[in-house]
Amino acid sequence: MVNLLIILTTIFSGSFIQVNVNNTTKDSIEGRFYMNPPSISYIHVDYPVNQILLNNKDTLIIYYPESNEAFKIVTENPVSEVDASGNFLPILNDEMFNKMGLILVKKDYEEGYFIKYYSPIKKAPIKYLKLSFKKNLIYTMEIIDQKDNILRKSYFDCYNLVEDKNIPFYLKTITYTKEDSSVKIVKYIDIVKIDNVPDSIKNFEIPENAEIKVVEW
Repeated sequence: MVNLLIILTTIFSGSFIQVNVNNTTKDSIEGRFYMNPPSISYIHVDYPVNQILLNNKDTLIIYYPESNEAFKIVTENPVSEVDASGNFLPILNDEMFNKMGLILVKKDYEEGYFIKYYSPIKKAPIKYLKLSFKKNLIYTMEIIDQKDNILRKSYFDCYNLVEDKNIPFYLKTITYTKEDSSVKIVKYIDIVKIDNVPDSIKNFEIPENAEIKVVEW
């Protein structure tokens, strides 16, 4: 469910509703989140299953309280994938993309939109990450492969001011495959700026009696 590659400069919390649509299936996810960049991202899914996802530096923890089961995914490179559709708030800049292994290679104007193209520094299946802006706000984000096929396209809308930042409360992402496409829609609710993430989240630990599976990525 979660892509935790968007690096923020402000601590936020809020609620979300996510709807996933495939050819024949439709499901929804509801929950709450905290973002404390660049190290901590916390999501508590309330529906359809009780689930906690905590991304803390190089470790992703997925914990199911009701069954007392957990997965601990450890990686040496937390930003190892060019996947910027992101479930979170697109406060994007060149420094952030450089940390993701991307550099700005081209700027352009298309039909009234300001366009920026980023490419991976190292050889990768991805050719471009293409962003379009209108009135200094991001409108679309596309992931384009080496054959100029669009693999994923995200739309950002319903901007609202949260403190001094324009935040899109609506995100629609279409993922394309050879066979079909899938759609993910995320609606944010009650996003607020906070001073700090609660200690209960920052210090979260899997219970000692939980069944834990460790995966090295």
